[in-house]
Amino acid sequence: MGHRFAKGFARGCPRNNSVVKVRICVFLFPGAAMLWAAEVPQSDLNARAQQRSEFTAFLSRTTPDYQGRLARHYIRMRALAAQISAREAAGQNTSCSHQILIETSWLAASVMDFDRIERRLDDLEKSLAHPEREAMADQQNPSDGSWGSCHDEWFFKVNATYDHLTKPSNAAETPRYKLRLFDRVNSPEKLRKYFTSLEVSDLARTGVDHRRELNESLSNLIRLILRGQPSYDAWDPKLKDALMDVILHRLRNPQTGWWGESYVRDGKVEFVDDLSVTFHVISYLRGDVPNLAAVMDHLLAVKHLDYPIGWLENGKNSNHNYMDVVVLFRFCCHTQVKRKNRPPRRRFTEC
Repeated sequence: MGHRFAKGFARGCPRNNSVVKVRICVFLFPGAAMLWAAEVPQSDLNARAQQRSEFTAFLSRTTPDYQGRLARHYIRMRALAAQISAREAAGQNTSCSHQILIETSWLAASVMDFDRIERRLDDLEKSLAHPEREAMADQQNPSDGSWGSCHDEWFFKVNATYDHLTKPSNAAETPRYKLRLFDRVNSPEKLRKYFTSLEVSDLARTGVDHRRELNESLSNLIRLILRGQPSYDAWDPKLKDALMDVILHRLRNPQTGWWGESYVRDGKVEFVDDLSVTFHVISYLRGDVPNLAAVMDHLLAVKHLDYPIGWLENGKNSNHNYMDVVVLFRFCCHTQVKRKNRPPRRRFTEC
């Protein structure tokens, strides 16, 4: 049955790069995912429940009053976020406050360090109390040449620096300070060491989920290193090969072909597939990855699961996730059409 379905689906796939036609191609087959649901790894099916359970175990051990503190954090964060939204609606600069809010939101979701969260909330209140300081977030930092001065975390500084460097209006810019932000990963050894520190999370022991940092860093470094950006800053000539080795052999699930984070669970390390990380890798490599058919098989299988594995957000449709899915199908169809003479495969044979 699967093979017949794959052949039929292939005949329905678009033979061009039209996103609209790919969307039609995907949704003409709403039952496709159910064909292979039994093959979804248990680690994917239980991922969100496991994360909640492990964070609760960590907080119960380290922070006895965590429920009250957590509630207070979210009340403060919502109130401060509302202030930022109101100022942005009024046309005011909130660059610094916005950077602090993004980082604090990440801490609240991924790093169960309540003292650190409270410090960042204090920083956010101070930033909002001094609107004249908001513009400092858009200025280059003399210490490492980065942008994103209101971030504490390195990977968020990389994110802000990438956005600045690739903004068309900054193309001809000559930075005032030497860019040393990337020294942390600018050798094969440093790059591998950095991603090794992120590829496995032990939530119950450390209270830290590295998934977001892995996703952000991998997305930005793929584009910067493989495209040789910025042109005035030299990357180690061996870094491209080292990065591709990390991508293809360290951070990928050989069973599904997806990328994502691994977790320590019951004394074992389990891989959890991630739609966003997989989307970013395949997009920035322009679909040039091996075993793309397995990626598409799994994409169909997780259609009814919640993000970060599946297409849904809290059981509901998500335009953001659907666009990731559409782009993945586009690369699948485009790549498979170029390989017409390859041997036939089981299941997702043609698209």
